Amino acid sequence: MLEKLVQAGARNRLLPAPPCSEHPRSNAKTLQKLGRHPYGAIRENVARLPTLTATTAHLFEQDRSQPLWYLVAFNPNTPSVLQRRLRERLKRLGENSQRIR
Repeated sequence: MLEKLVQAGARNRLLPAPPCSEHPRSNAKTLQKLGRHPYGAIRENVARLPTLTATTAHLFEQDRSQPLWYLVAFNPNTPSVLQRRLRERLKRLGENSQRIR
């Protein structure tokens, strides 16, 4: 049902994506599609979900338009290697911002 809502929204330019992007039972295929959604808020919802897939987590790591990698760094479903890398990135950003002061 969630997959059908996402497809219908893409065809009709409606916005059923927010409920789908917030639903904890959204499957990997749906989340992968929503991970490429043009609305940043929907991608943020996907990054927060406990059902986030490793593929989508890696996609968000590379997204430079939004700091989605921050949400991915603290998502318990993110692979541990990726979590460590993203948390290290966050630590470096914090250190750089303190140097600027």
